[in-house]
Amino acid sequence: MQSDRLDVLYFGAVDWSYTWQRPQQIASRLAAHGRVVYVDPVGLRRARLSDASRLVRRLRARDVGMAAPPAGLSVISGHAATLASGLRAPSEWTARLMVAAVRRALVEARIESPVIWAGTPSPAVVAALDLLPHRLLVYDCLDAVTAFRPGQLDVEAAEAALARRADLVLATSPELEARLRRGNARPVLVPNAADYDHFSRPVSADQIPAEIRALPRPIAGYVGEVGAWFDTGLVRRLALRHPDWSIVLVGPASSEARGALPDPNIHFLGRRPYSELPLYLAGFDCCLIPFRATPLTAAVSPVKLYEYLAAGRPVVSTPLPSVLPFAREVFVGADRRFLEAADEAVASRHDDRAAEARRRRARENTWDDRLDAILAALQGAEAEGAGHQARRAVR
Repeated sequence: MQSDRLDVLYFGAVDWSYTWQRPQQIASRLAAHGRVVYVDPVGLRRARLSDASRLVRRLRARDVGMAAPPAGLSVISGHAATLASGLRAPSEWTARLMVAAVRRALVEARIESPVIWAGTPSPAVVAALDLLPHRLLVYDCLDAVTAFRPGQLDVEAAEAALARRADLVLATSPELEARLRRGNARPVLVPNAADYDHFSRPVSADQIPAEIRALPRPIAGYVGEVGAWFDTGLVRRLALRHPDWSIVLVGPASSEARGALPDPNIHFLGRRPYSELPLYLAGFDCCLIPFRATPLTAAVSPVKLYEYLAAGRPVVSTPLPSVLPFAREVFVGADRRFLEAADEAVASRHDDRAAEARRRRARENTWDDRLDAILAALQGAEAEGAGHQARRAVR
């Protein structure tokens, strides 16, 4: 890089106060190398009545259990831009509202020419690029966003523009890497990972949360959002197959998911602080990744896979492309085979050698490793950009 300090303007794909995942993991580690301004996303679709509570929370810029930013990182929500985007104002208007807040934050952080990190293909972010100083542009492609937002041509165009303009394009899965390459980008594959030290730490029996310690065992658990990609039908079959088991779901859940899983041995616990997640995993006899087979999940890199492995727990997953390379450590199956795999996983829960093999695989996939790869890629991108400038000067 041009200097030892790496200042970053990070347009996050999720609110800083939301479930802790890739954007917060990477941004918090970048803060050890310079100053970081993290911008909560302004959204990719028109606001709905059901979004009211979320919009109010974001306008207030606070959340219960919000993880405090590390030293060197500040978070802004861009209140006016959040409202404008939800009301589907033109992206140029939203961009100008957002840029005003961003410029103030950059001045306060004493950042003059940051690396701009785009973690979401927001039309407003693309429109803001020409209004903000920056030395490099990074597009971090987390998901098949067009599968999330089918038919939103402005989002598709924004992603194409980001991939075309970016000095560095990152992809979380081979499927995303291949798609971006077909669009003439040269992506670098940087899958998700785990905070190994956080999830592998020993947990005593009395530290396991009382709300699951009291449940009938065995416990098959899931940590993460219970959304459209979650196979409620498959999980219900597991609950009916084993009425003596407890199925524990830790994370926000849609009303549709709650309605589809009414069984008494299925327990929706809602969100829990990131700091407490290892305690819940320690109380699980097996961990679940019950995702549907869709274009979205074909390109996903589940953070929970690495966190489950770091905790040493048996893992049962549907056959996602990103999970198949871990078939030695993970029980993989679709439909009936998934149910049988859950039986096998629970039966193996006391196998210490298998648990250590899972932890060993997680140690090979940490966020610190991912950051090293990203920093090397940034150095390469900046060197390549300097080379292009030198060649233009010679001409």
